[in-house]
Amino acid sequence: YKEKIQAVRIKELIKLGLPLIGQGFVSVGSWTIFFFMIENMGQKQIEISQTIRNFYYICLISVLSFGTTTKTIVSKLMAEKRVDDIKPTMKRIIGCSLLCTFIFTHANFFYPSIVVPFINPNPQLLDATVLTLQLVSLAMVMFSISIALVNMISGAGDTRTSFIIELMAIILYIFMLWLVTNTFPLV
Repeated sequence: YKEKIQAVRIKELIKLGLPLIGQGFVSVGSWTIFFFMIENMGQKQIEISQTIRNFYYICLISVLSFGTTTKTIVSKLMAEKRVDDIKPTMKRIIGCSLLCTFIFTHANFFYPSIVVPFINPNPQLLDATVLTLQLVSLAMVMFSISIALVNMISGAGDTRTSFIIELMAIILYIFMLWLVTNTFPLV
């Protein structure tokens, strides 16, 4: 009897955990594809992407932290049968995530020509780097909202749906990346 219970538990854990593994795989895999495509564009593009990556990672820490926090808090609220508290909690989490994202990206929007040379002092790449940095910073603002929403779904126990959402977003991302790097390269 005990073995049967263990087998049922293991099956439930696998059903819940496999989509999370898939999410991690497609997330990391998309970065690999991104850098592979950028490397094929040329040295200038590699240097710009490396600069942007440094700014991106600084902000990504808080965005991912709020995503993980969302998953944990929503799971706790669901376990306590406090479903009505999820919506106001999500509003607070998204507000805090947006505030932190703004703190980490405000310089990218308002005085990028001052902060970019701290990472890459090459004046020939400044204009292209600033434009890319502002675009990526805008994406980070949107990401600070979407990561909380996807993790809300995952925290509610629907890891399959959150995986499908992330997979569709990554497929769209890679398609757009392919268009920008191969079909319509801007730089």
